[in-house]
Amino acid sequence: MTLAFIVLMFGGTFALGVGDVWRKKYLNEGVDEQVLLTVTLFLTGVLLLPFVAIVGFPEIKSGFWLAAGGTITLNLISQNLFIRAFKLRDASLIAPLRLIVPPLVIVTGFVFLGERPSLLGALGIFITMIGLWFLLFKKEDMTWLRLMMKFKDRGVLYGLIASVLFAVSFPLDKMVVEKPGVGHNGLHLGLY
Repeated sequence: MTLAFIVLMFGGTFALGVGDVWRKKYLNEGVDEQVLLTVTLFLTGVLLLPFVAIVGFPEIKSGFWLAAGGTITLNLISQNLFIRAFKLRDASLIAPLRLIVPPLVIVTGFVFLGERPSLLGALGIFITMIGLWFLLFKKEDMTWLRLMMKFKDRGVLYGLIASVLFAVSFPLDKMVVEKPGVGHNGLHLGLY
């Protein structure tokens, strides 16, 4: 199972990187970002249809539609912000902003699901954040003024907001799949 996870993780990460480069290429060539996003989301849905046909639709439980509606809404907003960020800035600056999602999911996973990561898991996430810091900022960028200017950039700001929204949608995704309607310590989150 671990080998399958590693293969899928590397394959998915590679595909995401290729997708980011293609997305930026088409945006630079003048393709409208809304057309590009619509085609991408449509093709993603079409690619998933054969799996649903093979496996079948899962049982729809109480609370599914509200959690699904929440995650769909957040993902549509996030995807829109991310594609606009790619239009405004280089892919090499925007794509790494996704690395802020895992540390934020530690918080949102706890708030919505009552989950606590292992110490090694949390450490790995924060080491990734340190790597993000070095990817995004050169030594001469390390002053507070330059740092604030980078975060005032609209492309970077759109990417950051999208990443925060992705972090909120992750626990909702899990609630849709595993525990619809149940939140932190079994608290009712208005999903029933």
